[in-house]
Amino acid sequence: MPHSAEPPSPTLTPDLDILGDQVTIHPGGYVEPSSLQDESQERNLVEHMARFRDSPLEFLREVSLHLSGSGWRAYDDVIGQPIYYSGFTEHVKAEVMSTPMLRNVISQLAEKRLAVEEQQGLLLSSDAQSTSKRSQRQNAIETSLQEVAEKMTDEMICKFESKRFIRGAYYVCTQLLTRAYHQGIHCSAQEVLRLRSVAEEASKKKQSIIFLPCHRSHVDYVSLQLICYRLGLALPTVIAGDNLNFPLVGQFLQNAGAMWIRRSFGDDVLYTTLVQSYIDTLLHNGYNFECFIEGGRSRVGKLLPPKFGILRFIVDTIMSGRVEDAIICPVSTQYDKVIETEGYVNELLGIPKKKENLVDFLSASSVLSLKLGRVDVRFHEPWSLKGFVQQQQTRMTSVPQRLNDTEGTIPDVRTRILRTLGYKVLSDINAVSVVMPTALIGTVLLTLRGRGVGKEELVRRVDWLSDRVRAKGGRVAHFAGLPTSVVVERGLEVLGPGLVGLIEGLGEETYYAVDRFQLSFYRNMTIHLFISEALVSAGMYTRVKQGGGPDNQRISYRPLYDQVSFLSQLFRGEFIYPTEGLIVNLDKTLTGLENDNVIKMIRGSGHSQSESPSEIVSVELSAAERLCGRENFDFYCFLIWPFIEASWLGAVSLLGLTPPLGIDDEIWLDQKQMQEKAQLLGKTLYHQGDLSYFEAVNKEALKNALERFEDEGIVLVARSRRARSATVMKLAPEWTPERDKATGAILPKGRLWDFTELIAQSRREGKNRRDGATVSTRVLKLTDKIGSELFEKALSSPDTAISSTPMQPPLRIAILECDTPLDGTRAKYGGYGGVFTALLRAGADALNEPDVISSDKGLEISKWDVVNERQYPELNDIDGILITGSRFSAFEDTPWIVQLVEFVSSVLAQHRVRVIGVCFGHQIVGRALGATVKRSKVGWEVSVLPVTLTSAGKELFHKPNLSLHQMHRDIVLAYPSGVTDLGHSARCATQGMHAPRRLITVQGHPEFNEGIVRELLESRHRQGIFDDETYEDAIKRVGNQQDGVAVAAGFLRFLMEE
Repeated sequence: MPHSAEPPSPTLTPDLDILGDQVTIHPGGYVEPSSLQDESQERNLVEHMARFRDSPLEFLREVSLHLSGSGWRAYDDVIGQPIYYSGFTEHVKAEVMSTPMLRNVISQLAEKRLAVEEQQGLLLSSDAQSTSKRSQRQNAIETSLQEVAEKMTDEMICKFESKRFIRGAYYVCTQLLTRAYHQGIHCSAQEVLRLRSVAEEASKKKQSIIFLPCHRSHVDYVSLQLICYRLGLALPTVIAGDNLNFPLVGQFLQNAGAMWIRRSFGDDVLYTTLVQSYIDTLLHNGYNFECFIEGGRSRVGKLLPPKFGILRFIVDTIMSGRVEDAIICPVSTQYDKVIETEGYVNELLGIPKKKENLVDFLSASSVLSLKLGRVDVRFHEPWSLKGFVQQQQTRMTSVPQRLNDTEGTIPDVRTRILRTLGYKVLSDINAVSVVMPTALIGTVLLTLRGRGVGKEELVRRVDWLSDRVRAKGGRVAHFAGLPTSVVVERGLEVLGPGLVGLIEGLGEETYYAVDRFQLSFYRNMTIHLFISEALVSAGMYTRVKQGGGPDNQRISYRPLYDQVSFLSQLFRGEFIYPTEGLIVNLDKTLTGLENDNVIKMIRGSGHSQSESPSEIVSVELSAAERLCGRENFDFYCFLIWPFIEASWLGAVSLLGLTPPLGIDDEIWLDQKQMQEKAQLLGKTLYHQGDLSYFEAVNKEALKNALERFEDEGIVLVARSRRARSATVMKLAPEWTPERDKATGAILPKGRLWDFTELIAQSRREGKNRRDGATVSTRVLKLTDKIGSELFEKALSSPDTAISSTPMQPPLRIAILECDTPLDGTRAKYGGYGGVFTALLRAGADALNEPDVISSDKGLEISKWDVVNERQYPELNDIDGILITGSRFSAFEDTPWIVQLVEFVSSVLAQHRVRVIGVCFGHQIVGRALGATVKRSKVGWEVSVLPVTLTSAGKELFHKPNLSLHQMHRDIVLAYPSGVTDLGHSARCATQGMHAPRRLITVQGHPEFNEGIVRELLESRHRQGIFDDETYEDAIKRVGNQQDGVAVAAGFLRFLMEE
């Protein structure tokens, strides 16, 4: 395609070329260059537009061009599926409402409502016209649900209706954005050309491009939409929280591409299905789509762990086959300065976030006059989602399943694919992210010892850091060959005196960090590049901080490995690590640091059999590093120290949860109040000199630390879905410190103290830090004082969440249906989920605690078809799972059974959601724990039979022995380790197992009654599964008394047990 002779003048058009005179923007559209230069060449995509005060005629001309749709502004012939035409909204809405998935759910909800009305006597089944009335009522309910769904759809979906609107919106948004970000939007020409090429291919195949950007600012929404519009790509539909859907602004954004969703879906099946149906419709029709991989905005500067809510919908659309494929495009958006950072600091310090509203939106207009630098948007090479899923499935099926994995971290296949997808996207974003000058300056200022730094030294360290970023495979923003000193000056101007101060009248211009907390946002933009070096340096620091000569500061390889391993685990929710594994990554990092002359490694002599010449024996700082004052080693330490401080603060705050002498250790404390007290403790320690970094008290870091401690089982957390019911927590018994019997003081010993000290080994030395006894006495006394206030409040307030049972009703039980019952049972109960619902309600009444739980109070039961639909609940949404019986064998490797075993393994690997297994479910739990499941040598065990209980079984079921229906010939051959035997029968030695607060199973069928078993016996006798002798023996006992309700009551006590 030919080039134009000269690029248009920026004074005549609002946009500049993308790559000098090699790419020219013609009025008719986008022109590709004949050849590409290297990727580092980028230009401003959106620059200043004419202002009315400066050039009124040019301003009016530009407005006229946009409103009339002149040239590229017409937004005609976009690459992608047609959007912005009259009737678009109604067309999409009709497709959403007609999806089979939504119609089925509406029908199911109507059926459930009918069942309730029949149970309440509102519909009489004995009425001669009952069938007709039932049908009319069902139609009325479905019509009502249809109307609700249509209203929710209209409120949710984006409305690409008017081209005149989007032309004007582009102009307005560009005016506003370039007033704030005066250096415009920059992107790589190569990436833009590649994206256009992919978009053209996707358009031909009617496939969607799913943009997955990082999220640091509300400007993220705007910048990507502007780029797509300017390049002639179909605008994506953007997932947005309905907190932004306030008057006027909400309508504007919805017409510009926003899809409004609730912050939480709860148990609203209709709404959840509606979201899935809308996403299916978008991807089926090839409309582009955008959602933020981190969910909400990062308040700390670095990438947050991926959120899987919307991602799960997308993956389900592809894995179910409802959509053939979609294209994933990770996107990095970086800023010289983020508008919202001051507000982020307030939120992180515990100041409640204000609800978005129009008044605040308009008052933010003062920001538009600031000079905030530029926005830099980078696009990773797009890739096929279907190809990725197939690749992951191939890997997972080619690797033998280790169901007795010692770490117990095998999740179900779909969860593994989701997790891998999420972290791959984060890795891709990091790979293309550009480090902005402000991030370089912020990082340097916060990684130097001393109060300030001279201009010359600041420039030198920015040069050094830029080189290190490039050496690590990162990218540094280009400034057209300007010298570093000029780039630094521009960066300081953007950051402003509120973040970086200048002391004048000295021998040299000296800069210092004014607001270290806010400046840490920019430092954290670089930490992902150096996390391996930072962890190794923090590990070495355990010896370096002891001072003395090289011999005293040298660390042996094994202690270094142990400390790096500990820190890596501690921060596994904070950072993304290389995938090679700890040993390989550690050795690579040490080699890199040695090549950079930061450290020196001492290797084995090879003289002894236990030592090879290449083996690393010990590590120490190099002579060159000592000579330069440890500046490079300290740089890496400074990066990680704030995070170490936050984890140490979290661990110290847990010490305050030690129950005072004479106080019941069954008391649970409000988690939110505990986090607030932890922040108060941190602020106090900071101002007293025992905490080096004020940013360590931010609530996100503390929240992440406490989640990590929950994963480790250090704290027990109980969550309730009831309105106004707080999440509560307490120390696990084995982690609870002791108190001095005489003074009541917390003793500095035990597992939690040792854990805290292990973190402290890598903390930065500071005031009084070396006087361990003084610090331990002072800090323990303070944390105990603050913790005691929590106990006092809990004891004095009846409204405070205190409970001796972490699983307070309502109990959220997910029934995993592993089979479909026979016709008679299905007609009466609907499925095995209905059978177990009836059993659990009877068990609730048997507990005789009507104020706490009963058949109509305290139970929230959901049903999941894991055989046909292969759908599973989110663990955050439930308190326990119940795995039903099945005609299938638990030892088979049928895909749905393998997936079920993997899911159960993932549940058993965590510490909150509990597991109940019945018959087949009992065997699945055994298999997940590594036990052998096989056919019994003695054959079938059927109908009502006695079960001899152990002492543990008697205690759990409140019965001396049990009589239960049996229907099995497969058995758990021997109990796995870590469980308690509950009983045995004449034909089966493994009739049940229990692990406190973790699992309970029975081989029998407490949910069966005479009618269900009689139908099964007759059916299997007809099929020849049971011979005459087995059938006749079983049918004699089918009506005998059985103790299913007692077992159900035991299940519920297990869910509520401490």
